[in-house]
Amino acid sequence: MIKVLIVEDDAEEMRLYEGAFQLNGYGVDKAHNGEEALQKLKLAEEKPAVIVLDLMMPNMNGFDVLKQLKANPELKNIPVAVLTNLAQSKDVEEVFKLGAAIHLVKSKFDPQQIVEKVGEVIKINPAAKK
Repeated sequence: MIKVLIVEDDAEEMRLYEGAFQLNGYGVDKAHNGEEALQKLKLAEEKPAVIVLDLMMPNMNGFDVLKQLKANPELKNIPVAVLTNLAQSKDVEEVFKLGAAIHLVKSKFDPQQIVEKVGEVIKINPAAKK
């Protein structure tokens, strides 16, 4: 089973995305903020195939999470799908500069479309296939 780590602080959105991924056969792990996500990743015996990362979160925002992921040799090859409402070009440029595989604007896609887009990221990233 392909595993996905969803990092999202909004409980309702987390339920939506978790359900959509599970309906499509993915295993889902959840983190409600950036610090929790990094801790789970460090302790995980099996790393996720992809990380779905919100940017606007308390404690540690998604930009900082992305920086730490890409600086960690054990985590840097996990593709990151940024899922956010931040759509300004400077934000989009920044997430790609930091190493995100894809930038998705929440309001432009329904949960099923997000699962499909994330699935495409997994297909084109050899490190994600497990």
